[in-house]
Parts: sequence; C-alpha cells; structure tokens
Amino acid sequence: MPMNPRLLRPKASGFNPASISGIANWWDGNDAATLTLNAGAVQTWTSKAGLKTAASQSTANNRPVTITVNGKTALSFDGANDGLDFTGTSRTDETWIIAAAQTADQSGQRQMLSDGGNGTGMSATKGSVKLLEVAFGGFTEGTNRLRPQYSATASALMGPGVFTCVRSAAAGGFVFIDGTQRTGAVSPFASSFSTSNADTMSKIGYYSSSLFQFQGWIGEILLYDRALSASERLNVERYLGKKWGITVA
Repeated sequence: MPMNPRLLRPKASGFNPASISGIANWWDGNDAATLTLNAGAVQTWTSKAGLKTAASQSTANNRPVTITVNGKTALSFDGANDGLDFTGTSRTDETWIIAAAQTADQSGQRQMLSDGGNGTGMSATKGSVKLLEVAFGGFTEGTNRLRPQYSATASALMGPGVFTCVRSAAAGGFVFIDGTQRTGAVSPFASSFSTSNADTMSKIGYYSSSLFQFQGWIGEILLYDRALSASERLNVERYLGKKWGITVA
C-alpha cells in the first residue's frame, strides 16, 4: 500500500517571524531568492514579507558583497561607500531588530540603518567605549537620541549582536541588545527615550555615499509597524540569535 503523500512531507518546525502581526519588512541575507547579484555584489536585497520592499544600489562600486557567517549568508559592507537604498514609510510606532557585527575599529558614527537626512537610525559609534547609538524622532540628547553601552573596553568591536529598537508615540522608545534592555553609558542617557516624531528609514549600511559607512556584516533586518510586546520581541531576538550564533537572553 503506497504511503500517504502527506506523511512524506517534512513537518514545519521552528519560529517564523512573519507569524507575528504587523511585519512590514523582512530582509534575510540567507535567503538566496531575495538577493540579486551583479558581478558578485548585491545589487538588490528584497524583503520576503510584509511590503516586500527592495533595497538596492545603482552604483556598482557601492554594493555590498556576501560572506558566510556561522554557515549562513550575510551582507558585508566595506566601510568606504557600500550601502543600499529603499523607499521607507513614515512611522512613529515601529520595531527594528537587526542581526549584525562591526568587523573593523572605525572612528565616528557608522550607520547600520539610517533615514539619510536627519541623523536618525541605528549605528555603531566609537568612543572611550563601544556604543550602539539609537536616534529616532529628533536630535535632543537623552530625549530621543540614546547611546547605551555595549562594551566597556575600547578594543572590543560591537557585536556580533542582535540590536533592537522598539518605539511608540504613546510609550516612547526602548533599546535592547541581545534581548536585554540596556542602560546608558553616559548620564543622562537611559534605556528608554521619548519618540513623538515620525521617521522614515531609507538606507541600510550607510548614511550617504560619503558619510558614516558601516564596516561589518548584516545578516538580517526585521521591521514591524508597531511596538512589539516583550514576548514577541524576545521570540524574534532568540530566533535571530540561534540562527546567527549569537547568545540572546
């Protein structure tokens, strides 16, 4: 008697970030179907869920390349001019979760995610300690710009890590690194901040072709169009941690 074809199908297992409501975009470097390569470099990185927004680079010399991280494919940005552009949506309520790592000791601010115009987004910043800078809603330090401490030693690079910003017009914004809410490195910075103004993120890996280029890899970026709950956020962060070999709380 032939076996029922349904029994031959592999069972679905594991967590799927798209199962959480409000997913707006999901860029996954390890999904080959989302990458358009040209001469070995990434010309287009297309989201696999939500709006399915395409992030692209028209200038050949400014395109990231692919590398292998923990057996998975990630995008590598050279710190000189690499970056991808996409059409963003203005939001006050959103959750960004990124699996990434800084691979070189760069001076100054280096953008993983940027609006490309008003200085907002998520970036690695060099100082006496390595920092993740999160700036949404404006420029006022300690109100809507946050620099939580990531590492206490100047020699340590930022990441690999899972970096999260959750914000809403009603509740404000909160920053997490590897699943843990972080306290600011410099007073009066804190792990929460006011974020009443809307932002439109539109760039990955840089601020412009001549400013704040990130040197390192970005494996995955998830965007939700609302503030996730603690349990929802941790589910996504732990998924990314397991996938990219990062310890998450």
